[in-house]
Order: sequence, then C-alpha cells, then structure tokens
Amino acid sequence: MSGKRLSTDQRELMLGLIRDGLPSQEIADAVGVSTSMVHYYAVRHGIDRSRKPAAPPAIEAVVPETAEPQQSLDWQADALCRQTDPEIFFPEKGGSTKDAKRICQSCPVAAECLDQALVNDERFGIWGGVSERRRRKLARTLKQS
Repeated sequence: MSGKRLSTDQRELMLGLIRDGLPSQEIADAVGVSTSMVHYYAVRHGIDRSRKPAAPPAIEAVVPETAEPQQSLDWQADALCRQTDPEIFFPEKGGSTKDAKRICQSCPVAAECLDQALVNDERFGIWGGVSERRRRKLARTLKQS
C-alpha cells in the first residue's frame, strides 16, 4: 500500500473476503494491501487464518500422527492492537515505529504476538513490539541454536 488509509469500503471488502476464507494473496491483490495487512486485520477481528479449509466431503482428510498441533490464537482477544488503527503497525518505509512499539510494550500478549510472527515468518510490520529487521535477526539466532 502506498501510505494511504484504507477506505471503509476497502475494510469491509477485506473482512468479507477474510471471512469467506479466500487465500491471503488473493485478498491482498483484490484490496491493494500486503498479505501481512490481511493477516493483521484477521487477527484484529478474531478470525483464525491458521486453519486450512476443510477437505471436500468426498475426500477423507488424513492427519499424520507426527503433525504438530495448531497454535491456539485465543490470546488475540487480549491484544491491545485490536483497539487501534492497524496502519500504525505497518508504517511507510522510514516511518516511525514508536507508537506501535509503545502500544506493544504495555500489551499483555506481546510475547504470543511475537511468537506468532516468527512462526509465520511475517515480513512486514511491528509484531510483539519487534520490527522486521529485528525479527529476522531473532529468527537467525533461533535457527542457529
């Protein structure tokens, strides 16, 4: 997005497409935002995007025993960012991240938010009070250990 705020129509369209379960990239292309913004709006409105669409009824889904359980997203209900404009967390290149980080400092679920961003390799925005660059460094450190 080029720094302009989303119109009410764009927000409603994006939320409708998110609720319909369309892939993030299709939603991002339709609305003109990043996939991270799509994910953020889903988080902000309590829509779990981590679930995969159910298999068609004629095909039985088989889950291997080694599959890891999906991370619970219940923590999102307590996130302070749900009460603010999401664009604060996605500043223009070179823009200030101070407001977003200040909100994250007092957020009771900042650690869960950061963990979610690291697990999903979020490339844009402030998550858990941490910028993209810092998350990349953190991810590299975690991979090395």
